[in-house]
Amino acid sequence: MVLPEAHLKTLGMGPKFCFEATLGHPKILAVARSVAERVSEDGKGRCIAEGAGVVTALNERSGRKCKVHPLVDYIVSNSIRPLLADKEGNLVLLHESTFSEKAMLALEKNLKSVGEKPRDVKKKALLEQLKLGRLCADVRGEK
Repeated sequence: MVLPEAHLKTLGMGPKFCFEATLGHPKILAVARSVAERVSEDGKGRCIAEGAGVVTALNERSGRKCKVHPLVDYIVSNSIRPLLADKEGNLVLLHESTFSEKAMLALEKNLKSVGEKPRDVKKKALLEQLKLGRLCADVRGEK
C-alpha cells in the first residue's frame, strides 16, 4: 500500500507526537492554587502568577504540529483500516478487503460455532437453576 508523502510523514512521527496531553485552563489554575497552599506566604502569589502565565502561554501557542484530519480523511476515503500493531501504539494499515479476510480467519481460528439455539440453551439453564430436574429431563428428552 502506497501512501502520499505528507501522510507518511505524519504517521512516521508516531502516536506520541500527534496529540498533546493537555489540562484545561481551570485545572491548571487549580493545580497552581494547590501548590501555592503548600509554600510559604511570600511564595504564594508567585506560584499563582506562574500558573496564570502558563494559561496565557497556552492561549498564545499555535495548534498542533501534526495535522491529523487530512490523514483521517484519506484513510476513510480509500477504505483503509488501521490496526494497533504493538504496545507503543504503532499502526498497521490494511485495505478493507484484507482486513475483513484476516478478521474472518481470526474468528474461525479462535471461536467455535455453536449448533444450539440460544433460546434452548437459556431455557435449559433456567430449569437447572430452579432445580426443576423432572421438567429439565423432559425438555432434554430423557426419561
